[in-house]
Amino acid sequence: MSFWTDTYNVNPGWQGRWTVFYWAWTITWAPFVGIFIARISKGRTIRQFIAGVLLLPTGFTIVWFSVFGLSAIDIQRTGRGDLVKQVVVDRDIPGSMFDFLAHFPASYAISLLAVVVVIAFFTTSADSASLVVDMLCTGADGTSPAGQRVFWAVLQGAVGATLLVAAGEAGLDALQQVIIVIGLPFFFLAFAVMFSLVRALRADHPALPPLPAGQQHTAVRPRKRFANRLLNRRTREPQA
Repeated sequence: MSFWTDTYNVNPGWQGRWTVFYWAWTITWAPFVGIFIARISKGRTIRQFIAGVLLLPTGFTIVWFSVFGLSAIDIQRTGRGDLVKQVVVDRDIPGSMFDFLAHFPASYAISLLAVVVVIAFFTTSADSASLVVDMLCTGADGTSPAGQRVFWAVLQGAVGATLLVAAGEAGLDALQQVIIVIGLPFFFLAFAVMFSLVRALRADHPALPPLPAGQQHTAVRPRKRFANRLLNRRTREPQA
């Protein structure tokens, strides 16, 4: 996207709208995802948390976009398909995905696998969303009753279905605008959360022991020692 300059006046303003929407989407999504990840990461060290939540998904995403993105570009350049027309003109993104997968060996099996992955994504997202909403409403740290999570999952699905049936694409556009508006306050709130996180870690971390006499000149700097011990520290286990 850094090379998109609107030079040829093709779909003007798309870069600004798209980046602002995804900026706001990420900001508004962050509190929900943070609570869920913190809930399932109890007992892990901060180093394990960074590796499992940040580094591994980022590496997988780079590989994913590199392989499939370059494959889509190759299909478009060689004339074996017109994926751009399907996405930009026809706005048939699901159809373009299956047309893209049709160029691979065992296309039927790969398409079936793609459907299973999409279903698993929405199912796990709905389950985690209902878990977080139930935690926020009840204030419970432990496992909540399954009936409450089912209630929130059904309610979320009903709200989404009502929005799609009643307003269609116009409702989705309105939802995107609302997300952009809500994202701005959360942007400033994120800085407060980061500051609070640092203060909480410093308060929760035990005091560093004094260095033995005569080793002051070879010891690691205090800030670095604090960071090393902090990364290897385990989060608190859930209380029985």
